[in-house]
Amino acid sequence: MLVYLLAILTAAVNAAASVLQRAANRKRPPDELFHPRLIVRILREPLWFAGLAAMIASFVLMAAALASGPIVVVEPLLMLDLPFTLVIARVFFGRRTRADEWRAVAAITLGLAALLLLLAPTGGDAADVPGRTWIIGLGASAAVVVVFAALGARAPVGSLARPALLSLAAGTGFGVTTVLTKAFTTEIVDGGLAGAFTTWPVYGLLVAGAIAFFLLQVTFGSGPLIAAQPGLTGTEPVVAMIWGVVVFGENVRGGWYAVLAVPAVALIAVGVGVLARSFAAAGARD
Repeated sequence: MLVYLLAILTAAVNAAASVLQRAANRKRPPDELFHPRLIVRILREPLWFAGLAAMIASFVLMAAALASGPIVVVEPLLMLDLPFTLVIARVFFGRRTRADEWRAVAAITLGLAALLLLLAPTGGDAADVPGRTWIIGLGASAAVVVVFAALGARAPVGSLARPALLSLAAGTGFGVTTVLTKAFTTEIVDGGLAGAFTTWPVYGLLVAGAIAFFLLQVTFGSGPLIAAQPGLTGTEPVVAMIWGVVVFGENVRGGWYAVLAVPAVALIAVGVGVLARSFAAAGARD
């Protein structure tokens, strides 16, 4: 039960971080995309530091969750940060939550509960992954980040496509960060904290985290939060769960359980779609 509680807390704190950092970035000029001046400007914003503190807290909670259970348990629950974002954005941006949005929140929550119940994720080992597998996986993930970042940079300034595409690059980066965090926490459990700092995952985590963090700031500075959050919410768990099952060998139930999980996934998708459309409609007013 601890892993579920920690993952839900991570989603809530991560949503607060997204809203605070978007509030700090919302007045930044769009021509600063990928420019170092973007970071210099946001360092002058007190809200940005509050968002950074929330992000650090969410990372600590996520690391604790990953140390307590497999990625395929933790990551689906992190999708709850979209409903949490809806609620918190109401406070910061004065946005009224409609009845259909609350129904979407209920759909996402029920879908996630059914998905985890049906698939019953277990197992996995991040300690015995061959070096060649790491190289292939990290290389493929880096290529995905580059493609989405390039497409986002080419999208028209002021369009919702720009933050949406950039959010896919940032989300992929954070998915890789989650994977490396799992590897790092596994090293801590197996060899202690001092021993973990003698292995490469912690340094890979620092690099991947820095890149993902920069892409997040670029995303928030390129357009409204409502256009970026669905991509951030959906991409990270998908990337991390693929790694969890394919690379770490985490197990989920197959057969009829997998078939019955399809409606649960559809329910989640419908909920996310409703919120995404609602957010996009509000984007023109942000």
